[in-house]
Amino acid sequence: MKKSLSVILIYTLVLFLSETAYRAAYGIAADISGYPRILAYTCALCAAFYFARYTFSRLLIFVFFAIAAVGNNIHYEIYKTWLTAVNAYLALIEFGEVRTAGADMTGRLAVHVLWGAAECALFCTLALWNKKRGGRPAADILFFAALAVSAAMAARTKDTRSISPKAKYARIEAAYLSLGGVFGKVLPTYLFGRSRIPAYLHPAPQKTGAPQIRNIVFLVGESESARHLGHFGYPKDTTPRLSAFAKEHPDAWIAEAYSAGLMTRVALPMLFNAVPRPNGFMQISRGDTSLMRLAKEQGYTNHFHSAQAEGEMRIMNLLGMKWIDRLTYSGSFGFGAEESMPDKNLVKQLKETDRAQGRHFIVLHQRGSHMPYGKLLEPQEQVFGTASQTDKYDNTVRQTDTVRDEILQHLQSTGGSDWIFIYTSDHGQLVNDKDAAAGVWHEDVYTVPLMVYTPDSALQAQVRQTFSACRRNHHYQLSAWIIGLLGYSYPAAPCLPAYVTGNILSGDAGYMEIDANGNRKMIGN
Repeated sequence: MKKSLSVILIYTLVLFLSETAYRAAYGIAADISGYPRILAYTCALCAAFYFARYTFSRLLIFVFFAIAAVGNNIHYEIYKTWLTAVNAYLALIEFGEVRTAGADMTGRLAVHVLWGAAECALFCTLALWNKKRGGRPAADILFFAALAVSAAMAARTKDTRSISPKAKYARIEAAYLSLGGVFGKVLPTYLFGRSRIPAYLHPAPQKTGAPQIRNIVFLVGESESARHLGHFGYPKDTTPRLSAFAKEHPDAWIAEAYSAGLMTRVALPMLFNAVPRPNGFMQISRGDTSLMRLAKEQGYTNHFHSAQAEGEMRIMNLLGMKWIDRLTYSGSFGFGAEESMPDKNLVKQLKETDRAQGRHFIVLHQRGSHMPYGKLLEPQEQVFGTASQTDKYDNTVRQTDTVRDEILQHLQSTGGSDWIFIYTSDHGQLVNDKDAAAGVWHEDVYTVPLMVYTPDSALQAQVRQTFSACRRNHHYQLSAWIIGLLGYSYPAAPCLPAYVTGNILSGDAGYMEIDANGNRKMIGN
């Protein structure tokens, strides 16, 4: 027993020194008062791994340690927090997207991954000191019991530690809380609709007459922050065509807006179902205010063309898929199921759509500024170079400017005034010389561009009257206005408060309320 205790204490000390060195090297909060908890959690996990009777238990404990070491290192480098329960869950269900986004950050993350991997290799050798395992599986039972306790703590509505583990927590402690949050809070919310946020419900609107326009073309951007548009004052000329269009058509509505959420899987379901605040699960499931459903019932042919890979568009059922007449992904252009395509192909799809007869609601969904930035651009499209993440991101904003303008030129060339063009992005990203991140509470992430234009002068005057009444527009305001455009009676959205939902659609990962004075209040985070 003395030998066992000595081995456990030595490994604990080495791993403790490794974590404190990592914190010191990357400026992660830690003080002397936090050292005992790092030692305690490290020692407890080493003991559990050492004494575990069953190989299966050891395997799970090792996976847990890998999440604590490698997972936390990666997450902190990107988001400046330890791994959260929500992001742990999203990393599992959207592994392909995470892998794609991480490919462009290999150099940035390499040291952090290697540091964690070295710790994992060391931790694994602990098993070599206790090859003869017998007796009762006390360590196995205690490990799983501890996870159950963590899940039970997370299930309590007032416990928010798994949503945002503090930097002072030991990495093992943060992983313990986050995994507890996955099983105690996140999974019950997703699988069973268990949420602490009251449900938002709204009845189906009533028809008032015919739609106001025959053709609606809705370009949905991806990850484009309004803070990177030259038209809004960004130093680089990322939007020369948008600025030129604004001069030529001063009545066009072009403004900044608050997005409905921090991530695509949250923002787009809320936007396409006119959900102003969390929790909109039931409202979206019912489809009473689905833009696709309402358009379909007014005789529109609904088109949804996405430049993204089909494997990354698992939210389509939340966007009214059953009311979409023609749905295409990148695979329609010969790309693989997990391979997205350049946005310029969306222009081709629009040109191939016969809009001469009937009503058409056409959604063109971009790959846009999604990570890895500029992967789908041609060399000549990388006008700002590729020296930094910011340059790469700005190239994608410039490309969206080109795609948007080509769509407008095509619509104008067809003649007539029976069309309206709408553009907004699902959310933005935080991109500068130090950071490149999505899904974080930063104004760059939830401030997006909004554009609405039609050659129908009377309708365009209505557009300006509606949106100019607010100091800052928001996604719900756009959704509510589109419902009216489709020929339904629906209350006008108030300018403010506006709500930005975090990384869970129900709002259980927190959401933000922005009042008329621009004051921001975090709720449930």
